[in-house]
Amino acid sequence: MTISEWESRKMMDTRSIIIVSEHKTGDKKPATLVLHDEITDLMERYYRLRLRLGYGRPNFFVTNRGEEVVKIYDDVNKTFGARLSATLFRRMVETEGRDHDAATSSDVAKALQHSEDTASRYYRKPDATEVIRRQGNLDRVEHTALLKSYVEEHFENFFPTIAYSPFPKTETASKIITENDIMLNYPSAAIDLDYVNKLQDRYDATLLAERVDVLVELMKDAGYDRANISEYAIMDVAKKKKVYFFLSNLKYRKKM
Repeated sequence: MTISEWESRKMMDTRSIIIVSEHKTGDKKPATLVLHDEITDLMERYYRLRLRLGYGRPNFFVTNRGEEVVKIYDDVNKTFGARLSATLFRRMVETEGRDHDAATSSDVAKALQHSEDTASRYYRKPDATEVIRRQGNLDRVEHTALLKSYVEEHFENFFPTIAYSPFPKTETASKIITENDIMLNYPSAAIDLDYVNKLQDRYDATLLAERVDVLVELMKDAGYDRANISEYAIMDVAKKKKVYFFLSNLKYRKKM
């Protein structure tokens, strides 16, 4: 990206749209960058510092010595001890994109390809509305992955594991997540039925041993032992004691 390309950026809402001519497939069509306001502010601060070096070198990003940044991933990996690459990022986005609806995953997959056919459709210079639409698909994938990671790390805060409490119904569980303040950080994230089911599996698996102990005591109190216990008897006692939800997850019913 050059200084002039930054200076020629367009604004739509709070987002900046930059057309970059020289990139990996720049010989075919320009690429577009969509930056949110926070990143735009940081870029603008850098731009003001960058101007002190003048326009002798057109590149927007330069080293401390004013030279062109050539191997950005090598520099990042050396500084942070990481193992990043453009290919790795592409694979990460493609993998996360598969968890979304067909339209979203298709757009993401196509936008990341560099074939002649894809270049003609996705690297031509689009209008601002089309750029935002495409970026929305990428934002959705990224935000969803980050939100899921946060929920899994703070699972107990969202769904406290209590043996006598059933996992919330699907709609309620979704609202617990989407109405949390964390959504302010990931507004494009999407929570679907499959993900809620996975959360319930984790919830029930965590409580499995404790619930088994509860059922054992209930069966003893009801007069059952190894000689006369049966699956029907367990279900009957669970219903009478209003803990039938212990058995609602078919994945774990047999283990009880």
